[in-house]
Amino acid sequence: MWLYGAVLHAAMGLMGAGVLIGMVAEAGAQSRRSQWYAGGAAGANWPSRMEQEGHNLDTTCYPGEDCDRLPGGRPPGYRWRYDVEGRIGTAYEFFLGRMFSHFRVEFSVTRQQNDIDSDFSGISYVDGSPILSIETDIRSEGRASVGDLTIRTLSLNLYYDLPSASNRVTPYAGAGLGIGFVDVTDLFYEVSYSGPGGPYDPPLKFYASRTDEDLSDTTLTKHLYAGVDFGLTERMLLGVKLSHTRMGNFVATGGYDVHPIPGLTSETRFSGMNHWSLGLTAKLLFGR
Repeated sequence: MWLYGAVLHAAMGLMGAGVLIGMVAEAGAQSRRSQWYAGGAAGANWPSRMEQEGHNLDTTCYPGEDCDRLPGGRPPGYRWRYDVEGRIGTAYEFFLGRMFSHFRVEFSVTRQQNDIDSDFSGISYVDGSPILSIETDIRSEGRASVGDLTIRTLSLNLYYDLPSASNRVTPYAGAGLGIGFVDVTDLFYEVSYSGPGGPYDPPLKFYASRTDEDLSDTTLTKHLYAGVDFGLTERMLLGVKLSHTRMGNFVATGGYDVHPIPGLTSETRFSGMNHWSLGLTAKLLFGR
């Protein structure tokens, strides 16, 4: 709830500043516009390279580990890391705004979706120390993957329409604050163990683990914009808009379908979920 309160407080401050600036500017230039508008945008987005990190407090000593050298003979937990790369995806936006001379205050709703791939980059104990190993005939086989990343944002934005030599062409720049609702789907991990002989005590299937889940989190978002509108008619504008969004870290807790320790949970963190988007826009102006 503190996140919602912080964003709401910042948004109200931004709106108040935009309205005040617009009223001052309009008082000094009564011939300039002051009206409502609504519209939307559609295009593509491409995310930056992200990092995925997870950890749990699993105290199981797995085959191939030298746990005798650990305090108490048990691991304190495990920490793992992946490099995550997103593919180019879709971006949609719907907005409602108010013009105050050269300034605009706008509320927008966006949706961006990307397929993402993960590459394993390392594992350690939860405190960062390396995992100690011993020679063994037991083999482990692991698989990991992730589905897609969907981000829905609610933001309050302030724009400034730059002066132009043509009254039909309006370049602009802007910034905004908002809330991002983030979903990561099909976060999958599975590991199994096999060996040439046996029987083993405990059986090797005891060490198998598996998780397949969807995770969600809410983060603060910051936005920068640049674009240009072209006057198709007196009330219809078409344009191009470039956006850059910076997001806070995604943090969520999940569980396991299969694990040596029943009820164990793990925490997953995605960082660097920043992205660019480029879209075609359409605005409809209402009466003055």
